[in-house]
Parts: sequence; C-alpha cells; structure tokens
Amino acid sequence: MVHRWKPADEMRVVTKSTPLVEARGLVTGRARFGGDVRPSRSLVGRFLSCPHPNVTIRSIDMRAATALPGVKATWTVFDAHENWEHTRAGRLRYAGLYVAAVAAVSKDVAHDALRLIRVEYEEHPFVIQPTASTAADAPVVFDGFANVEELYSHEEGAVDAALAGSAAVVEGTYSTQTHGHACPEPAGGTCEWDDDGNLTVWCATQAAFAWRTSLARTLDIPQHRVRVICEHAGGAFGSKVWLADCVAVGAELARAARQPVRCFYTREQEHTMPGARPAAVQRVRLGSDALGVLTALDYDAEAVSGVVGEAPFPAPYIYRPPHWRVRRRVVRVNTAPERPIRGGGAPQSAWAIERAVEDLAGALGMDSLGFRLRNSASPLRRRQLRRLAELIGWDRRTKSPSPSPVRRGIGIACTEWDTPGGPAHASVEIQSDGAVLVRSGAPEFGTGIRTAIAVVVAEEFGIPVDSITSLVGHTDFPYAPATWGSTGTASVIPAVKVAARDALDGLRARVAEGFGVATQAVSADGGVLTVRGAGQNRALTWAEACGALGDEPVHAYGLQDSGLSGRVVAGCCGAEVEVDTETGSVRVVKMVSIQDCGLVINKLTAESQILSAMVMGISYALLEERIVDAVEGRHVNADLELYKIAGAMDIGELVPIVWMEDEQLAEGVKGIAEAPLVPVAPAIGNAVKNAIGVPVNELPLTPARVLAALGEY
Repeated sequence: MVHRWKPADEMRVVTKSTPLVEARGLVTGRARFGGDVRPSRSLVGRFLSCPHPNVTIRSIDMRAATALPGVKATWTVFDAHENWEHTRAGRLRYAGLYVAAVAAVSKDVAHDALRLIRVEYEEHPFVIQPTASTAADAPVVFDGFANVEELYSHEEGAVDAALAGSAAVVEGTYSTQTHGHACPEPAGGTCEWDDDGNLTVWCATQAAFAWRTSLARTLDIPQHRVRVICEHAGGAFGSKVWLADCVAVGAELARAARQPVRCFYTREQEHTMPGARPAAVQRVRLGSDALGVLTALDYDAEAVSGVVGEAPFPAPYIYRPPHWRVRRRVVRVNTAPERPIRGGGAPQSAWAIERAVEDLAGALGMDSLGFRLRNSASPLRRRQLRRLAELIGWDRRTKSPSPSPVRRGIGIACTEWDTPGGPAHASVEIQSDGAVLVRSGAPEFGTGIRTAIAVVVAEEFGIPVDSITSLVGHTDFPYAPATWGSTGTASVIPAVKVAARDALDGLRARVAEGFGVATQAVSADGGVLTVRGAGQNRALTWAEACGALGDEPVHAYGLQDSGLSGRVVAGCCGAEVEVDTETGSVRVVKMVSIQDCGLVINKLTAESQILSAMVMGISYALLEERIVDAVEGRHVNADLELYKIAGAMDIGELVPIVWMEDEQLAEGVKGIAEAPLVPVAPAIGNAVKNAIGVPVNELPLTPARVLAALGEY
C-alpha cells in the first residue's frame, strides 16, 4: 500500500502548534527522569577518576574501601570488558577516565570509600597542544595510530589554475574551539537485577536499543534479559548515543551487590567522559570572478580530536564552485575523544566557509547578501535569504564602522543538513473505550517526540490530541534507531502514520463486520465512522465505533516508509550585534533564524528547536570553550561556573521562522534540531566584522580576541 500525507491545507492538527502532551508533568516534577527512579534498597555508585593524562595502572588496592561499613560492592578497571578500548589492561590515555568504582548506602559513604582507594600509576609522556603532537619526537597518543592522520583528500577540476585566474582571492585561517555538551542531566542510570538474572536500566539515552545491545555484550548476557527505559532525559546533544560507561559499571556493581545501584557521572565527569566537539583549524582559499561568481575553493582542515576521532567537516559546504580541493586530517592529543554534538562538524565548516565568503564579498566591494544570492544554487535558499534580509533589517547595515566606541553590525550565514530516516517501527492500539495507545522505543529527551506521535495519530483518526497516549523510550516497545543527527522525526513519524492508518482500517473492518457490510462500506473522516450499504446509512461517533470492539482491541504495526519523509533541509540566520571597542565585549541585540523542515508536524516544537539552536549557537560563538592545562593534562573548567554557558542576560531578541511553503511541506517529514545551530556563529562573526571593520577568525569571540583584532590588546 502506498502511504501519502494529506495536502497541508487539509490538515487539522499537523502543521499547527500543539503544546507538549507531557508539559504538565514537566512543570510539576511528575515526569520521571533516570535519576528520579529509586527502587527500594538502592545504592549509590561513584567513580574514582584518573588524574593523569597518560598512564599504565600497576596496582589498585581496594581493601580499605571494601572494608568500609556501608560499601556493598566494588569494581576496578581490571574488571573492564575487553571491548572497553580506552581502559584495556589498565592503559589510560586521558585524564578523567575511570579507575575504580564503589556502590555504597549513601553518597557520603561512597565518597569516603573513594578516598581510601590506593592506586599505583606509571606515568607516560603526553601531549595536549596540537602543535606538540605534530612534532617529530612527540609521544604516541594512541598505540597503533599516528598522531597526525590524513583522512581524506580529493580535488575536482584544477583548483590552483582557477585561483590564479580569479579576479579576487581571499586566504584565511578560521579556528574553532573544543565544545562540550554540558547537558543539564549528567549521563547515568539506575540498574536493577531481578532473581531470574534480568536487568532493567532506567537512564538518559538517545539510543535505547543500542544501549541494550552494548550492555548485553559487556555483561555477557542475552539481549532479551536487558530492558532499557528512558521516559525523559535532561538533554543529550549527541553525548548519549553511545552507552555511558557509568551505566555498564553500575550494572556490574548492582549484580555484585544484589541491590539496585544508581550510578551517574558527577558534573566534572560529565564534562569529560562523553567527549566533545573537536576543535578545528581550517585554512581556506576562495576565489571568484569579477562578477562575484565563485570559481574555486581550497579547503584544508585539521581536527583536534582527542585520543580518537575523525574530521567530520563537510566541504564544499553551502556553496559549490566548479573547482574545489578538500583535505582533512586529525591531530590526536591526550584528551577526551571527539564525540557527536549538535550539528556534527557542520558548525566548524560553516564558520570557515561563511567567514571566507564574507571576506571575499568585501574584497570585491560587493554586498555580501547579493554575493550569497548569486552563489546559492537553491531557489529555496534564495527566497529564505531575501526574507531574512527584511526581518533582520539588512538595509540598516553599516557601510563603514561607526566612530562611536559602541558599534553595531549585521551579519548573515546559511545552513543545510541531510536528515535521513532510519528503520523505525511503531504500534497503535485502539481500545473499546476509545482510548488510543501508541508505542515506540524512541526516547524522549526534549525533542517533543511524544507530542509529534500524538499529533500524527490524531490527524489520522480525526480525534483530539489529548485522547492519544504516546508510550516511548522502552526496549519492550517497537524498535527505534538511535535518535541523532536530526533523524528521529524522519524515522519514527512515518512508522507511526503507517500504523495509525492500518489501525483505522482495522477499526473500519470491525465496524463493518458488526453491521454485516463490506469494509469499503465504512468510511472514516473527522473522528466519525459512517456505514453505508445493506440498508445502512449511519454515522458513528468515535466512542460508538470503538464500543463495538468489546474486549479485543485493534492492533496495528507500522514500519518506517521512506516515501513519507524527505532529506535535505535549508535555512539561514541573521544577527545584529553590539560591540564595545573599549572592552571587547560582544552582545547579540537581535537574531532571526529561518529554517525549513519539510512537513511541519508541530509548529510550536519546531519553533522551540530553532530558539534553542540560537541560544546554543550564541553560547558557542561567544562563551563556551573547554580548557585543558598543557602541563598537568587536566580539564580545568569542568563545571558550570568556569565553563561559561549563555544565560538570559546574554540573549537578545530571538525570532524563529519555520519555513512552511507548500513545496517544502509536500516533501515529507524531516528533522530540524541540527541545521539551525550551524549558521549562528558565522552570522555573529560576520556581524562583528561589519561592526568593527576587521575580522575575528577564532571562536569563541572573547573580549581578548576582539581587542587583539582591533590592535588594542
């Protein structure tokens, strides 16, 4: 059967704004997060972290900790499963990795026990700075891998010749920082075994089924003996795709203690263990002809990936000249590894490409909006840019810096993102009292998937959203792939629609059977089932139709249908900033973000995603940066005091625009979480250049860097 969405103008709930179905639970505290689950006799699990960046552990003396009253179980790195590569055989390659763990009757007892553990370390040379890692005599960061590894090199056309023949060429180095996840809820879980050897884990995850697989392998038990439950999670941003080691260790402690164990990272460990967005040094040469048409791009990128990682920077990005060359490499250092974080490597690429585009437009004496319009192959993006110019007030943009010490500037940047759906499943159950239950294993971690599911089923059935119960985040429910890279909606929602349509057809068949007519004689529209034929012409309310089911509900199972989802999304962002040239401070006055996401399931949630992306992007552009001491190798701002995150006073006026032209709405569901974050930093960077007349090419845009660019620091 071919499944299709209704035309947008016929939709009653989809494309409209619907409050979160769980909003009351969230604001009243009834919503259950992993840390809220406290089974009877629960113990507290805590880790001892390694203070050194490159060591071999020679011995761990747990005797005093084990003997402490209140300690019920202990664990050491020598008990780690063989697939835990960062701790295998006691070989630890960055500071903060776990050495040992205890499960105790209270947090205080657990902390006392950690202080009693005696560890003998053999320290090895290490490198923290990428320049030191590339030296010929640098110590090896990770056995079996070179410190510098070329990952990708490709050329289309003749780049050097094209640049030599260009009317204008700009060359620059554009750098970005290491960026942490800083989730409000640290990773972890509550682990409980039953008497039959079955494990239940309540946790914060983006990938319940992947965690189940990893736990089963790590604990050497069958998968069917592991249940992973995530009803709510306090943020993830990519950090909770892979199994958190503290959960695996918590399960081991619970098995040894024969009691439930709650094992979560501390705030300091949360900053280290999940990894981070890698820093990048990107060297760009970009050329155009005299009319402002791009001719060539030479892009050379280096990712500071920690002990392991890639250089996930898409290029060419947004703009695709006929001649281009891309080289990517990683530089390994003894810090926590690269991990996915909202936007992947696109924010780094956008920072370099969009800043270079701005510089090139300036070198040609062209308006940078017009330059982008000329070089954007997408008609959609050109329409978005024109709308953005109106909303951000492009005509007010300064042509030259003001003599005032406090100066304003406006900048823009673009984004694109591919949002492929995965093989999700879903089930829909219609009960005789009219209640509808929808089940999906996809976890809820702030993306609004519960509400999106309810909205789609309400649209199909023609009944109120609040009559739908969305049950999510449980490995006993139908399979859902990991939710990351803006793939959750494109994966789960098509499967839900398929299941809902099949369930409605099942209800029609049951009603038809009761009236002695063919299924085709029963139609459903707007929550009313109409029976025609065999002398019948009767309209049944939803409650009346469901009442005929008796004690046998209607069940339907749906699989993801790629025909109901789309792929690439486009957007753009404009920023107006105020720069104090005496202090170097940058303040965002106004920001407008325009983003398409195909068929909009819930406009309110889409706007919230855009708003959160702007806030996170402002924080990335102006404040956030992981700092590791080069001498000690330790993360020195692993908290929420010194690791600066944007607050209410740092955020100006934010205007989210969900692009809802008929052409895009007809493309099926797509994701929206990543794309609107990508252009925020370069839009701010371009606005700063417009305000002060000189570029600042390194993130974050701190006062010191702004003053240095002005030559006053």
